[in-house]
Amino acid sequence: MRTVLIGAVESTAVTLSALLAAGSPPVGVVGLDVARASRHSDFVDMGAIATGCGLPFLGVASANSDEAVAWVEALQPDWIIVVGWSEICRAPLLSKARLGGIG
Repeated sequence: MRTVLIGAVESTAVTLSALLAAGSPPVGVVGLDVARASRHSDFVDMGAIATGCGLPFLGVASANSDEAVAWVEALQPDWIIVVGWSEICRAPLLSKARLGGIG
C-alpha cells in the first residue's frame, strides 16, 4: 500500500515510527513548515525525521494548499493518514488517495 502521512506533532512521529517498523514506510510525509512551529505545543520537525529516513517531505502551512494537493497527487497514494494536523483535510486533498483518508 502506498501511503502519505500528514502531521506535525509527537503522535505523528510515533505513527511514522510504527509504519517504518511494520515495513510499510509512507511514500511521502507532509508536515508543518518549521517557521510555524509555535502553532503546536508538541510540535515535531517531521521534515528532519522524514528526510533522515530517506523519505520525501513537504513542509506547508496548509495541507489543503494547491502545492500540497499537487505534491500528494504526484505520489499516487492509496491512503492518506492524518495524525496530529490542526486543520480539516478537504475533499480536493483526500480525493488524491485511491482508497481515501484515515485520521
